[in-house]
Amino acid sequence: LQHSYFTSLGTVYKQKRGSWIGSPASPALCNLTVSFDEHIWTLTYNCHITRTTFCTRYVDNRLIIIDKELQQTEPFVTLTDLNFYQQPVTLEPEEDNKFLGFKVDHNKHTCTYIIPPYQWQYRSASSAGSLTITLSGMTSRLHIIKRGTFPKRNAKHTATQLIVQYEKQGFKHDDLVKVVTKVFPELKHVGQKVH
Repeated sequence: LQHSYFTSLGTVYKQKRGSWIGSPASPALCNLTVSFDEHIWTLTYNCHITRTTFCTRYVDNRLIIIDKELQQTEPFVTLTDLNFYQQPVTLEPEEDNKFLGFKVDHNKHTCTYIIPPYQWQYRSASSAGSLTITLSGMTSRLHIIKRGTFPKRNAKHTATQLIVQYEKQGFKHDDLVKVVTKVFPELKHVGQKVH
C-alpha cells in the first residue's frame, strides 16, 4: 500500500489513502479488511442470514435487504450503520436504486440484473475465436445473475431473458442453451429460438 503509484495524462501520482484503484490485488485486500469486521459481527450477535434476508458485497459496495421485523434489532442496526467498518473505511449511501448492474426494488424486496440493452455491449456472433471465447461474456453475466439475484428463484427467468438478448445478437439458440446449462442445469429445455 506504500507503493500506490499511477500515471494519468503523463503525470505520476501517489495515492495516499487506501488500496490503489485498478490494482488486481485491491479487491482481495479490501475484502480481507471488511470481511474481518463482518466475521466479528457474526460472532458477536450469533446471527444467521435467513432466506428472506439478502446481503452481498463487492469490495466497498454492499447491499442488504432485510425483513422489516429485523430492521430495528440491534444486530441489523449495527450492520447497516454507515460507520459499521472501522476507519478509514467509509460507507456512502447511494441515491438511486441500482447496485453493480442490478435494479433494487425496495417495495418488492427484489434485486434484478439489468440486461444490457445495446448491441455494442455484446461481442459479435461473427467474432474470431472459439465459441467459448465468443460467449465468455454471457458466461460471466450468468454467474453474476446467479450470485446477485434476490430472491434466488428469479434468477432462472433473468437467464432466459439473457438468452433472448443473445439470440437478437445473432447467436444460435442451441449454443446459448449449452452455455446456460453449465450455470443453470435446470434450464436445459429452455424455450424455442426467437424468430
